[in-house]
Amino acid sequence: MKNVFTSLFLFFAVSMIAQVPKNVVVEHFTNTRCSICASRNPGFFTNLGNNPNVIHLAIHPSSPYSNCVLNQHNQLENDARTNYYNIYGATPRIVVQGASISATTNYGDASIFTSQSGQTSPFTVRTSLDVNGGQVIITVVVKTEAIHNFTDLKLFTAIAEDTVFYNAPNGENEHYNVFRESVFETEGKTITPSMMVGDSVMFTENIALDMVWDVNRISSISILQESGNKAVVQAATSRNQLFTATENIEIVPFKVYTVQNRLYFQADDTEVYQIQVFDLQGQMLRQLNSNDSEEWIFDDLITGTYLVRVQNEEKVWAKLWPIIN
Repeated sequence: MKNVFTSLFLFFAVSMIAQVPKNVVVEHFTNTRCSICASRNPGFFTNLGNNPNVIHLAIHPSSPYSNCVLNQHNQLENDARTNYYNIYGATPRIVVQGASISATTNYGDASIFTSQSGQTSPFTVRTSLDVNGGQVIITVVVKTEAIHNFTDLKLFTAIAEDTVFYNAPNGENEHYNVFRESVFETEGKTITPSMMVGDSVMFTENIALDMVWDVNRISSISILQESGNKAVVQAATSRNQLFTATENIEIVPFKVYTVQNRLYFQADDTEVYQIQVFDLQGQMLRQLNSNDSEEWIFDDLITGTYLVRVQNEEKVWAKLWPIIN
């Protein structure tokens, strides 16, 4: 078991010393009353299915159809994100890595995504979403992995619902990764990334939970972009940052979330778990055996990212968590 943890820790720590792979993100502008969308989206989703690492966010502008139900849920921010790329007026449209793709392009063409693969970034972005009562708690950590020249960047973070089941007038009945609400500004929050390799900046926001959302399907998507040309520097989704077991990503039998300097643990069963908190140098800072709900307060820890390790008799899970003090 010690060797398993060592491997997990090295996995998280190795990105501290060099540029890291840049994730590919596509923003998909569509409309539930658009018949052209219904005919073109299947090829687009097949393309996405063949590129499972691509992060997808669907935005529903009010043009050409203002009575789109998914637009009306948040018309202001759906339209604002569309206008950010100056593509308001027709659907479907896609924006890949911050660059708008011609409406005449075959969205099923694999090169749309493969041409963007293999690039690197000086930043890691980690985004997490946790629900606590009627609040959605979103935390974004931007970590500097390599030397860079960026003085300011735009950080756009959205709450998305992975599947909305709605029998739309255009014949589409399942709608994927639907934009629900901006966490910061629709054009992105201006941030100053750390110039020090290994250092991070962190942002946390609480958003009221909308009862229309399926709480089991919401996630956060963060896009870090250049301020001028809107090119994506890095992107992340909380769906890819679930607790990682020793073999695969899975639904875990417990809940862990942070609110500022508090870390909460809640088990879904009566099994005993060992919970440990490590700093990024590998030093264990806390340890607890629990099979119920626990709350820790980290008054003596500086603001930063920590590794939380959860273990039962069969498995080990690990995840990076932000602590704000």
